[in-house]
Amino acid sequence: MGDIPFPSSYFVAQCALDAFGGRKTFLAVKGCYERNFVVFKQIYAFETFTAGMQQADVDSDSEVDRLREYERRIYAARKAGFHVGNLSSRILDHWHRMGWYTTFHSR
Repeated sequence: MGDIPFPSSYFVAQCALDAFGGRKTFLAVKGCYERNFVVFKQIYAFETFTAGMQQADVDSDSEVDRLREYERRIYAARKAGFHVGNLSSRILDHWHRMGWYTTFHSR
């Protein structure tokens, strides 16, 4: 999980054109990818720490309960020395609900 495995320049230029209709430059897409990869690494560290914990508490339909449980686990991960940076329960929940963590992890 050291260096950022940045895709080729051609791929990023095509992505900028296809996904954003040319409204975003290569550097804008690259910067977005790099920022999101940092968030992914924080979530990966969090998921590594919580791998043995029960998932029932974070599968709750209640957003308040789910966010509270994420906060509790993020605090525990920080206390245990895992590098979760400034990860928040809202970011973590959003990444899981949108499927972004799964997408990054599968690549």
